[in-house]
Amino acid sequence: MTNSTEITGSTIQVEIIPQRLLGADSTERILDTLSEIGGVTRIAIQGPRLPYTIPYGPAKGVPVNNPDRREITVGGIVFELKINLGRILLELGDKDAFGTIKETLNEIMPCRFSIKRGKFFKERMTTSDYAKYGVIKDKRVLGLVDPRSNEIYELGSK
Repeated sequence: MTNSTEITGSTIQVEIIPQRLLGADSTERILDTLSEIGGVTRIAIQGPRLPYTIPYGPAKGVPVNNPDRREITVGGIVFELKINLGRILLELGDKDAFGTIKETLNEIMPCRFSIKRGKFFKERMTTSDYAKYGVIKDKRVLGLVDPRSNEIYELGSK
């Protein structure tokens, strides 16, 4: 078995999976706390989408008023949360940050969770990255493009 720092070079990548899907309040609290920990260079979240309208059935097309679809603030950046949080991916530049993250999550996570090291972020440009942005000069956004989304975000903007 190889060490995760050998796989990814000088960074450590971490996957955090809560035992249940988390709503907007828990997501905001957890992500804001993780962003304040020194050594975290990238954060990505994944989970099922919260639909704008009912996608099928007799009420197809009726707007959905989901209280979890709202703007949250993480590290001073405001963005709209469009998913229920099911997985957090972190990239750490500091080996000591892993222990700090584990301790912090034990205090603030509202449910049980699993945490593991590995390789979770893309290191090279994907076809979706190129189709959305062209040539990417900032390596932090590699692999973070949602190919099904019609929205294009500048790094660090809403």
